[in-house]
Amino acid sequence: MTTFHGQMNGAGLRIALVCSRFNDLIVGRLEAGARDALT
Repeated sequence: MTTFHGQMNGAGLRIALVCSRFNDLIVGRLEAGARDALT
């Protein structure tokens, strides 16, 4: 497995999170987890 090392600096980085409304129960939890990981 390749391992990358570097600085974790996201200053000025813009990220879009796109979610479907197909299965709100599962997608809602996935969205919440992604938001928690990004903040």
